[in-house]
Amino acid sequence: MSTHANFTFSTMDEQQQRAALRARILRYGRQIGWPCRTAITFTEQCARRPWKRCTSGQLWTVVDELDVILWARLGGRPGPSGFGDGDERQSARELRYAHRD
Repeated sequence: MSTHANFTFSTMDEQQQRAALRARILRYGRQIGWPCRTAITFTEQCARRPWKRCTSGQLWTVVDELDVILWARLGGRPGPSGFGDGDERQSARELRYAHRD
């Protein structure tokens, strides 16, 4: 699965990557308990630019930050937030670093 996911993400064009990253940011925000507007505002503050003008690199930085917040909130262990078996966390980590290759 992870090889396919890495290949899929690496073949997306920049616009598709940004759309996928924005969706991931909103999903992470929901898992933390934030409304969409809060996740968007958090992203804009981290990136220091409007939501729609963030680059994929800036969005990856926000994903990294939200990943830390989410896992700190869970106490570093899988829980009911949708990360039950750890598979999604592994996939997120692999996807996050796939763009840097």
